Parts: sequence; C-alpha cells; structure tokens
Amino acid sequence: MFLLSVEDGNVIRFAKINAAHQKATSIDPSVVEGRTPHEAFPTRMADTVRRNYMRCVTTRQDYSYEELLQLPGGEMWWQTLLSPLITDDRVVGVIGIARDITPAKDAQRNLAATVQEVSRINSDLQTLTSTTAHDLRGPLRQVKLVLDMVGDGFQDLGDNKLELLRTGVNIVDKALDLIDTNLQHVTRTIDVDKTASPVDMGHWFSDIIAILDPLARLDIQYPEVTIECEKFVLDIGLRNLIDNATKFASSKIAIDIEPHEDGLIISVSDDGPGFKDGQYKIGEPPPTARSQVNVSGLGLSTTRSLVEARQGKLWIDEPRFGGGGATVSITLKGRMARVDASR
Repeated sequence: MFLLSVEDGNVIRFAKINAAHQKATSIDPSVVEGRTPHEAFPTRMADTVRRNYMRCVTTRQDYSYEELLQLPGGEMWWQTLLSPLITDDRVVGVIGIARDITPAKDAQRNLAATVQEVSRINSDLQTLTSTTAHDLRGPLRQVKLVLDMVGDGFQDLGDNKLELLRTGVNIVDKALDLIDTNLQHVTRTIDVDKTASPVDMGHWFSDIIAILDPLARLDIQYPEVTIECEKFVLDIGLRNLIDNATKFASSKIAIDIEPHEDGLIISVSDDGPGFKDGQYKIGEPPPTARSQVNVSGLGLSTTRSLVEARQGKLWIDEPRFGGGGATVSITLKGRMARVDASR
C-alpha cells in the first residue's frame, strides 16, 4: 500500500509506503516519501504514474488498472487500485493498493509459444480436414449420380432391388450431410481461445515507453485510443516492435493504429538507419522463425510467427520519416472501441 498527498489540486507527493510495498519493490522509503513522482523517478516513469494518479484525482473516483514498471527489484507488473481521499469537497490524498501480478504475466508470455504451435497445428488440421472432406464428397456425389441413373426407369420385379437402390441413395445423402456437419463443427471449434478484451492503448504505450525510454531521449508519438483485441499479442509482439524502434531511432518514433477490413493495422516507425539494402523488400514480410531463427537480432521473425499464429500479418512498410528509417506494420484481429487525441 502507498499514500499520496495532493496539494493545490495537482501537486502529488508520496506521503508513505508500507513495509510490504518496500519489500516487494525494493524501493527505499527515503527515496520517495515527501517527493513528487518526477523528483523520485525517471522522466517517463514519472509521467506515467502521475498520469494515473491524476486520473483518480480529477475523476474523484476509484481507478483500477494494470501497469508495468521498472523498479529497483526489476521489471514488474502490478494490478493497482487508487481511491481518492476527500475532505471538505477537496481531494487531499490518494490511497493505493497494488498487487504483484508479474508471475501471471510471465506465465502468459510462456504460453505464447504454445499458443503459436497449437494454432499452427490447428491450421494444418483444418487444411487436412477440408482436403479430406473434398476428396470424399466428390466420389460420393458420383456414386449418388450413378445410383440415380440406375434407378431412373428401373422396373421393380419384386426382388427388392429398387428398394436397395433407394437405400443406397439415402446412405450417400446421409454421408454427405455428416461430412458437411463435421467440417462446419471443426471449422468453428478447432482454434484456441481468442478472447478479446478492451485495452487503453494510451495507458499501455505510456507504461511500455517508460520502460524502454526512461529518460525521454526520444520524441515518441502514439494514439490515445481504446481497442479490443487479444492483449497478450500486444504485450509480446507489439512491445518487441517498439523495443526495436527505440534501439535504432535517432530522435523520433511514431506509432499508428487504424481500422482495417481484417481488424486493425498497427505500424511502428523510427528515423534510424533503416534496414540494410536488400535485407528486406517494402511490402514483404521478413522470414518466419521456422525458416530463419535470427533475423539480424531484430526479433522480427518471432513477432511475425506470433502474429501469423493469430491469423494476422507482418510486413516491412514504407518508411514514414523523410530521411529514411524503418516502418514495420502488423494486422491484428480486433476493433476500435474509442478514439481520443493523439499523444
């Protein structure tokens, strides 16, 4: 738990952190107590935590959220609940309760490789099922056609042969119906869970950028939008793209999200040296992880593998900045839930 004081409506200071907070985060109380976020933490981290605190202050309501912070104890995920303390109709403080959810997030990342493999196997199984169904339906339709031709004008001599022909036609019809029904069932249920959830991307970008560019060395533009998608793809795949951009950018990074017929297109651009001549072609994806394990240390193969496992695409896009640089784009299943101003 931690306690914040609020002065003049917008000056926030750490008033107290309890022993459990100190033990979990390895933060020395003397480093933060009595100080503002910008006096206690690097610029980016201070920006993101103050933003969360001010949301609680300005709305005067409880605020619950997940956050990723780089702390003395390491990179940690928290589920945090902020509650305003109101006296004489003024917010004079905020009490925070944070729960370490890093193990759950680690387990989620570890499952990513399994999800990719399961999706690949399921895709192969869908292809096999569809091919098998097609191979069976063709001959069965031919059998039915032959039986219909034989039955056309067939004279019943009282030996039940006409009834046998009709039985044969019925069996073929049932077999065709069974193949179609099973194929539809497999197509609907073959894939792993793809539960989408709302993600406040302004908050998400703020947390990630505070980790990757703690001293605000770069000018990073990103949209303030809420989307619905599979969050673990963002936490692993999109974070990897932003990580690459921060390593190579000279001064600027731009992140764009826009709706697309397949869901969403997310692009990450930087003004760095770009890709080497001939390394990648505009409009084409880099090699997959299975065909090339290490792609110049950029990790694009792993990200592509993850995105494609969720029926998305990754490709090298036109550079956004005039002096060159690089742009990598991905498509994800999802939708825009809310659009605010860009940051």
